[in-house]
Amino acid sequence: MGSPVYNVPEITVASNVEYERHLTASWTGFTRLDYSHVGGSYSVNTQVTPLYRPAYNIGDVRLGGRNERYEVALFVKNLTNEHANLADAVMIGAEIPGQPHFVINQPLTAGVEARVRFK
Repeated sequence: MGSPVYNVPEITVASNVEYERHLTASWTGFTRLDYSHVGGSYSVNTQVTPLYRPAYNIGDVRLGGRNERYEVALFVKNLTNEHANLADAVMIGAEIPGQPHFVINQPLTAGVEARVRFK
């Protein structure tokens, strides 16, 4: 099997699905689901031994309506509020054993998005 490549996940998978349906003659409703899985990896940003970063999963959802000019959508990113270790931060000071510094992903975020197309 060999040695792992540092900072490279074992496997990465991303997928999405979108469903649209006409609501009126000019408006279309839509729902979109996004999912990604990033496998575990080893970090070499430490001076002692490589740290194992566990695998994580992120799911997003977006639903709304659109016509030729406008689009309005509600969204939720990171539905399960996953706290993934994306990278190990290299700090200017010395690393304290047992207290690594992580770079984490965006937390659970919800909002409304509006778009206007100008012709």
